[in-house]
Amino acid sequence: MSAPLCLVAAIALGPAAWEAPSLLRVNGMAIELQIGPGAPNLDQRALVRWVEEAARDVTEYLGEAPVPRVGLRIPTDSGGRIGSGRMFGGEGEALIRVSVGRRSTERDLARDWVLTHEMFHLVLPDLPDEQAWLEEGLATYLEPVARVRRGRMAAGEMWRGLVEGVPKGLPHAGAPGLDASPSWGSTYWGGALFWLLADIEIRERSASRKALGDALRAVLLAGGNGTTRWTTERLLASADAGTGVPVLHDLYMKMGRQPLRPDLEDLWRRLGVSPTGDGLEDAPLAALRRAITAPQPSRPTVG
Repeated sequence: MSAPLCLVAAIALGPAAWEAPSLLRVNGMAIELQIGPGAPNLDQRALVRWVEEAARDVTEYLGEAPVPRVGLRIPTDSGGRIGSGRMFGGEGEALIRVSVGRRSTERDLARDWVLTHEMFHLVLPDLPDEQAWLEEGLATYLEPVARVRRGRMAAGEMWRGLVEGVPKGLPHAGAPGLDASPSWGSTYWGGALFWLLADIEIRERSASRKALGDALRAVLLAGGNGTTRWTTERLLASADAGTGVPVLHDLYMKMGRQPLRPDLEDLWRRLGVSPTGDGLEDAPLAALRRAITAPQPSRPTVG
């Protein structure tokens, strides 16, 4: 979920000893990169490649840049891994902050998912707090999908992650819908389940002519992205207009306003996903499962 940019000076920038910013351009998106004091013990080119790969994950999934320009601040710490991240937006600008430990290696950067997750927050407008699960869930679902499509992650690893993670977002007995369930599991994994189910249903109801990406591109075309603030109703209406089927609105009413506990065993069976994430090709929705992670035809980009 994005946070107000007024917090950036205190949270993201800190003291003045930052490196001078550099400007990267990836598939039509300008990225103003600035690294904090005590830079990681890495070739700067490795950090640039890390940023470019994450930006390509998002822009190639969408076929376009979610925002024309984003700031990226990389504070450093004494650790040896990629730390937490956050996207600040909703007020006409967007800025991402992801910390990198000084002992991080190029292998850590190559395996990282945090920056791609944060860049997917550039896709949706900032929504009311009750629907933070839509924002976090989208980033949780699409981060591995996009990396699999680009050959940066194995499909089996992605599906295994969903098989293990999604149950953490299911409502317990007596729980309300996701709008009133702000727990970590509901926000991230309940949200991811929403978008997975939406992606499947859009493909089924449109005879595979449309998918989740079409819904998100419709939101971008309508002027929504991480630099704007929208109502949830406007988001759902714009997204459904992009597919021609009211999947997102109807699913939101089932999962946001009331609890939904789908039969996950049946879902994985129909998709042909084993507990280890391996794909079973004789499953009813095996072709749909493959389509979710299949590389997409390139779309024209600028920059």
